[in-house]
Amino acid sequence: MSKIVIISYTFPPQAGVGGRRWAKFCKYFVKRGADVQVLTGPITKPSKSWMDDTHSYQDKISIVNNPRGAALKVIPETISEKIKYRLALQRAKRKTKGNYFDSTVSWTDTLLPEIKKCIESGAEVIVASAGPFSYLHDLLELKKQFPKVKLIADFRDPWTNNKTAYGYSDIESNRYQHEKALEQQVVDQFDAVVSVAQPMTDYFESLYKGASMTRFLTIPNGFDAADQSPIELPAAAQHERVRIGFVGTVYNKTQRHVKAFADALAKRKEVEFELTFCGEMSNEIRALLIASNVTCLEPVSHSEAQKMLSKTDIGLLFLTDDLTYSFSTKFCEYIQNEIPIWAISEDGITPSYIQDNGIGHHSKPNAESIMQGFDWWKSNIDSCDYASYSSSDFNVENLSSMYLNLIDELRQP
Repeated sequence: MSKIVIISYTFPPQAGVGGRRWAKFCKYFVKRGADVQVLTGPITKPSKSWMDDTHSYQDKISIVNNPRGAALKVIPETISEKIKYRLALQRAKRKTKGNYFDSTVSWTDTLLPEIKKCIESGAEVIVASAGPFSYLHDLLELKKQFPKVKLIADFRDPWTNNKTAYGYSDIESNRYQHEKALEQQVVDQFDAVVSVAQPMTDYFESLYKGASMTRFLTIPNGFDAADQSPIELPAAAQHERVRIGFVGTVYNKTQRHVKAFADALAKRKEVEFELTFCGEMSNEIRALLIASNVTCLEPVSHSEAQKMLSKTDIGLLFLTDDLTYSFSTKFCEYIQNEIPIWAISEDGITPSYIQDNGIGHHSKPNAESIMQGFDWWKSNIDSCDYASYSSSDFNVENLSSMYLNLIDELRQP
């Protein structure tokens, strides 16, 4: 089995879901006999989440310093953090012609030498996870010195058509066009482009103008069957209240969705439903969730989140307007634990998938549609049945085999 370099700017023990995908894949790569080397960015906020997944290759994880980018990795809250963030942002603006919100700006100054060491010690394939994105273009320099090395871009998020994160909707036009040029060169010159959703794969393939063969493939996020499953609970109808839960990050671009949900919940005269939010959210969103049957908790560890899911009858899924095709980590946790899903979003692939497979319900992000959703759940919660649903397409062990097959194909002459 070949030696594989995995680059993920966020990786355990760094807090945040960004490192989960590759913590899981690496575990199964190693289980299948692959020799992995993980290169990641500085740790700014340690967390125990997904650390268990790294035990088999803990000695193969290297933190690559990026002092300029470290401050950009933290959402500033205190005065000192805000000062550090602004100074780092000014340095980033001077460093790049593109997106100065990208925390990998200047990272390759220290990253490329580490990758070259890995190549010189036998690495044949480099998988670069994004976002952040700009460093992908810098990796093309390796092709000049090591033409036999294969580069795979792994997109967890959209790049220049990203309307939710990484600041692409806020940067100046000339900087945006520079990012478009970087994106084009990466798509044209990498040996494979992997995305977590088919619309993303279709988008990148539509950009392709390269002369040599590039493979485009969708390998979604998934659940790990080895994770502890929640205990079996009695049917929701046997509870005094139906328990709705959300565990994770509530993105600001879903504030309209949360407000519509909160407004609808406040109009309920009955007390059949109770809602628990747990995770990262802005103060603006937290202020919306003040009803007597709503509980807002601080972020918890992954194991604690699993315990909370075991007490949930309905799992909320808020999708931003540009990502209604997203099968997120949250979605995967719901189907792993066979929790009925309530998608609050505009129409899209994901809400259609949930309804077509009989594993939940979809409401538009307005109070009227959500009010109708409450009525639907009162009558139909027990009709959400996972018995005839197969989740194998989202099993990380199966997905990791797909990835290793791609790597083996790329290694062929």
